Amino acid sequence: MHNEFETEKKQIGMGKQAAVYLYDGFAYKVYKPPYPVTWIEYEIENQQKLCKTNLPVVNYFKTEDPYVIKMDYIDGISLGERIKSQGYKQGVEDLIRLQKEIHLIQNIDLPKITERFFSQLEKIDYENKYKTLGLKLLKEIEDKDSLCHLDFHFNNVMFSNDRYFIIDWVNIGVCNPIFDFARTYVILYEYVNRMSQKYLSLLKKDKSIETKDLYKAIYIMALLRTAEGAGPRVYDLIEKTYDMVLQNE
Repeated sequence: MHNEFETEKKQIGMGKQAAVYLYDGFAYKVYKPPYPVTWIEYEIENQQKLCKTNLPVVNYFKTEDPYVIKMDYIDGISLGERIKSQGYKQGVEDLIRLQKEIHLIQNIDLPKITERFFSQLEKIDYENKYKTLGLKLLKEIEDKDSLCHLDFHFNNVMFSNDRYFIIDWVNIGVCNPIFDFARTYVILYEYVNRMSQKYLSLLKKDKSIETKDLYKAIYIMALLRTAEGAGPRVYDLIEKTYDMVLQNE
């Protein structure tokens, strides 16, 4: 079935692991072998849990092909495109507002992922002193039970008919929201640095967010980002925050 999509349907998106096609009013996310089928089933299961919340998400449906997910189609543009092509000025504020809505969801039946961070830090190929500090800082941040997206950026928010929809929940889990904010900041720092500075400035003004913990989490998430083939800006960020968190210890 996935070969049929490649030849006959309209492609509307492409990611590292899957392409998205439009057909008969629905979007179809098409993975290619050897992407694990169990991961696809897990993605569908998690999305169906999200649909039981009040968050603005799309419905996922299983298909006869284990590599294909059927989804509600959003006829709109990403928040990133809204900022770029329409000159929208409140994109960063909207991003943070939506992110905070996600974090209000508590005790959802999803894995707690702080332990995953420990495991990932231990495995990254990086100088030991940086990893040691990362593991130490990770122990210092309080564990929490908030829903976190962990790949939240302008292109994973769609705008349609004056509404936002949050997409691509592949990294979903339960943890301290500070890690979600930090992960977003690292992604923005790497790709849209000007926006990252506004994002960080707004977070630092938020009295509900502990700035000291935020910088610890930024350091941790920047380290973890290196396992994904991060660019040089992320390595610069690691050096910058390494000195900063050490001074505040």
